Amino acid sequence: MGAAKEAAYFDVEWRKQEGSGGPILINMIHEIDNLRYLFGDVVSVFVERGEATRGHPVEETIAMTLRFDSGIVGTFVCSDAVASPYNWESASGENPLIPKTGQAVYTILGTKGSLSVPEMRRWHYDLLAGKGCWTTSIEFDDALKAEIDDVPPFTLQLRDLVAVHRGEKEPTCSAEEGAKSLFVVEAITKSMRTRQVVEVERPEL
Repeated sequence: MGAAKEAAYFDVEWRKQEGSGGPILINMIHEIDNLRYLFGDVVSVFVERGEATRGHPVEETIAMTLRFDSGIVGTFVCSDAVASPYNWESASGENPLIPKTGQAVYTILGTKGSLSVPEMRRWHYDLLAGKGCWTTSIEFDDALKAEIDDVPPFTLQLRDLVAVHRGEKEPTCSAEEGAKSLFVVEAITKSMRTRQVVEVERPEL
């Protein structure tokens, strides 16, 4: 996941400093929310930091392995210094300020099929026969594809916040769920510094 941020973005001093304005805290936190929604809690992480191209102390690129409580393992790359169509806004077209590319952001690989998100293209062997391998034909379908709401997500988020403030509804995301994602981000940052596998803290909330 990534896209190149413009040079003027870093005219603000705190965005250059490690631990404040990098893609881990600015961007990856949202990806962790998405990944936890799809796969459940993250239990451990291992992170490698990429080379700096701008000369700032803040990280630009990280590559990581995530292990989930369910046993799922996955890899993820996050960068704000790459020429890339692989970021959520470009892929989905939900942000009118960012040109749509329609490329996949997540590729989910399973024993019975694979799925690209948000494209929602499903690859699989013959579903009726229930078997297949690398020497048999693989098929795809777009049966899971759905239209994306044309209301900008920031508008929806603001409406939700106002409704919560007015007591009209409960928050869509609880403080506990938000904290869990922050614990994962803390583990990512620690692993980046130590280059060790880090277990995600799960204190009682």
